[in-house]
Amino acid sequence: TESRHSRRSTVFHRRRRSTVFHQGSIETGDIVRHPFKFIILACTATPFSDFAELRRCAGLPVTEDHHNFSTIPSFHIIGIEDPFKAKSEAYASLFKNRRVMYIPGGHGVGREQRSDNDLKRNLNTFITYQGNPPPKVVEANFKQMSDITNVALLPHVQVALVHINESKLLPSCNLKGGGATILSLLEEWPADRAFLREARIGDASKCTTYGDVLQFICGGKGDLRRLNVKPGEVVAYGAPPGGGACPALAFLSIGAQTSAAPLAPDAGRL
Repeated sequence: TESRHSRRSTVFHRRRRSTVFHQGSIETGDIVRHPFKFIILACTATPFSDFAELRRCAGLPVTEDHHNFSTIPSFHIIGIEDPFKAKSEAYASLFKNRRVMYIPGGHGVGREQRSDNDLKRNLNTFITYQGNPPPKVVEANFKQMSDITNVALLPHVQVALVHINESKLLPSCNLKGGGATILSLLEEWPADRAFLREARIGDASKCTTYGDVLQFICGGKGDLRRLNVKPGEVVAYGAPPGGGACPALAFLSIGAQTSAAPLAPDAGRL
């Protein structure tokens, strides 16, 4: 009898918890039980003036006090020179258990911040403090792809590590001095030498030469200055489907002029 009563109480307790979670979500617009253990926000910014307007646009009730609104642990990365710095700090104040890290630069992690040791150390401290073990570092298993490059695919994240044997590079490709660019590497080869071929076309004479690519990037249809793109801007583009020479040329032409962010061919359908 005692065991049966205990089971009934447990079932009732679980049903009640489920009902409370359901009613809390609908009546107040607040999630009683969080779907994740912690949250990481980098350079937070929205077109909305404040959190109250964001809730109104989402059709949620507006509460009076937004400070310490959520109890979920949070880690916030804010740029010191970010024009949206005040907005990032305002959103950080919504979380009661928050940790804030300031990084040099503006909105986003800039190219000048080459080392991420401080960021990794702070993230590991934050994760460990929340009772979670820090992620294990998986050793990279490099495979030789050519006389110059070795590539390793990390199994736990979508990252490919590329190791370049600088001793076998052309003398003008000074990677340590920052002198090597996509354009400088293209200029090292004869203009009439084949650079890209379409594998599905059997005719070897149909190719794109190094000179063709340079003309396409500098003054041709691939010159982003025609679109008023400024140096340092990030250009997101829909990568041509199917792989091959076209996606490679798209990435090279954009990457030679600014930061390229290729999107999946079907990204427009999401």
